[in-house]
Amino acid sequence: MNRLKNEESVYLRSHAAQAVDWWPWCDEALDHAKASDKPILISSGYSSCHWCHVMSHENFEDALTAEMMNDFFINIKIDREERPDLDRYFMEVTQALGQQGGWPLHCFLTPDLEPFFSGTYFPPQPMHGRPSWKQILLGIHNSYKHNQADLSKNIDHIRLYFETSKSNIKKEDRYALQADLQEALVKLNDWTDWEYGGFGYGQKFPGVLPAGLLIEGFFVAGAESLLNAATLLGTQLCRSAIYDHVDGGFFRYTVDRKWTIPHFEKMLYDQALNIHFLSDLSTLTQSKEFKAIALDAFSFITRTMKGENGLYFASIDADTNAIEGLSYIWTLKELEEILSADEKLIFNQNYILHSFEGDYLTLSAKEAADTKNLSSDLRQKLSAHRAMRPQAAMDRKQILSWNAILLRAYSRLYRCTGNEEVLIQLEALGYSILKLFKSQGEKPDKSIYTRIISSNPDKHPAFLEDYAALMEAMVEWYQIQAKPEILYEIEAISDFVEQNFKKQNGQYAFSANLDPRMMEIPQLEDSSLPNPQVSLRNALWTLHHITGDRKWLESIDPILDYDLPKAYASPYSMATYLMWVEKNKSGGVQLHYNPADQAKLFPLPAYLWNSLLIEDRGIMASELMVCKNLSCEMITFTISELNQCFSNYHIGRDTF
Repeated sequence: MNRLKNEESVYLRSHAAQAVDWWPWCDEALDHAKASDKPILISSGYSSCHWCHVMSHENFEDALTAEMMNDFFINIKIDREERPDLDRYFMEVTQALGQQGGWPLHCFLTPDLEPFFSGTYFPPQPMHGRPSWKQILLGIHNSYKHNQADLSKNIDHIRLYFETSKSNIKKEDRYALQADLQEALVKLNDWTDWEYGGFGYGQKFPGVLPAGLLIEGFFVAGAESLLNAATLLGTQLCRSAIYDHVDGGFFRYTVDRKWTIPHFEKMLYDQALNIHFLSDLSTLTQSKEFKAIALDAFSFITRTMKGENGLYFASIDADTNAIEGLSYIWTLKELEEILSADEKLIFNQNYILHSFEGDYLTLSAKEAADTKNLSSDLRQKLSAHRAMRPQAAMDRKQILSWNAILLRAYSRLYRCTGNEEVLIQLEALGYSILKLFKSQGEKPDKSIYTRIISSNPDKHPAFLEDYAALMEAMVEWYQIQAKPEILYEIEAISDFVEQNFKKQNGQYAFSANLDPRMMEIPQLEDSSLPNPQVSLRNALWTLHHITGDRKWLESIDPILDYDLPKAYASPYSMATYLMWVEKNKSGGVQLHYNPADQAKLFPLPAYLWNSLLIEDRGIMASELMVCKNLSCEMITFTISELNQCFSNYHIGRDTF
């Protein structure tokens, strides 16, 4: 029997009509596996994932395949956005077995929850060196029944991987040589595609977290190539086909090096992280183009992804009617029919068409594209025509950490622009988060916030990812609007996290409720999101500097100095950790202002792109004081002199 029809998850319900006897993750399913002595098949994915749809259609909708799955396994479907704790664990198992991670993710476990095999997409027939899904099912069934020795080897290997990874976490010298950071920055520079922008020479993800490290490195070390690499990436985010030049918003990634063929899902966290990056880059470079695209993406998500309750939806699907990108792609015939002669001229002056599949085309902006065309009549006409097509489905799930990351992005966008509408949306989102994600369940001792807005609040307790992202967002919000209720809530969240997530070794568990049979490896790597261990410490460190209260530092030291050699060797995956280490060493740049002048600070000048904004009643009204390297300038500046004075400061130098 398929048990998914009553689940709230759009992703789980999309499998409810299949002949596979799917279970959601629950104790009943695990107990049934033990009682029937069947291995467990975990299938994890998310609603906007193209390859999840492909595998579902090719395999799970096939009657013979479904029969094999039902006969051999207890089949459990997981929405990775609902249960990132489980997905993290199974992804770590995949890496332990030397496999490349991704989604859909499939992991096979004994009834005692011991994993022994994992992989991602499997085709219905063997192809490109991959076995078919039916071959995988039959092979694992035979091994489980007749060759337990081989499975035991994999189980022991995975257990050793987890135990070794936990024991390898070690402290290093806090004041590691500056040369180590420079070595990490050189690695990022070497991974930069100087011809087409971004990192690497295959498919292109935005990579804005490591690009943020490039900006930080430029600010500290002054190497122009670091800023050039970040600027080249920013230009591609603005002009390439990864951006939707008709309706706005960023697609997930492009499948090619040249940024011409997008993978069409639109994720809320991608919108947020890309807006954050472009806002910072615009402040630092004073680029109008970066600012314009950041504001355009802001307009898209407030117009399209915002719910009536003030919170934002998770994603827009890559597929429409089982065709990838159908809502977005064009044909020449279509464009010929809808555009006038004058409009074709404007179109050709501003846009480039790229072949997608068959006669279909994607769209990017020309190098000389004028940002004023973002609101042109031509764009509106193209949008109106596209609106008549079938539209990609929206996953209306509202996730705490993703909304928090967006709140932080809005704060950075306001620092960059001083735009009043951004401030309005920032404040509205902040208060909606505090009101609607507050747990209304019967177990407030288990979670003071819920991860997902749901009719059953106890079903989705928030994870460390949620609390850390919310704290980091709230300290950014507090620097825009220094209201006491924001500070009070941060303190309440911090106390709860300390009591419920902190472990004896000073690390924090990702989940307060993960099954103890599933070992958790302390991780400082970023995923698609900033690492929550780092986000939490960054929030506490920022609060210490904003408030002057040393209590916020008490939780920082246990992770501050872990794994520095690994981070310097892997700057792409550990970018936020390296930014945190550098910030902690230098203390950052601080701007002290009188409370009466907070609203007058924005937009910030380039030198203050990443400064801490500190309310200081010891500063006279209309005056400012700047501190760096744990010391302050004796002189003060007036608000009116802000940009003029900082034009004389050197960006990319270690001294004023």
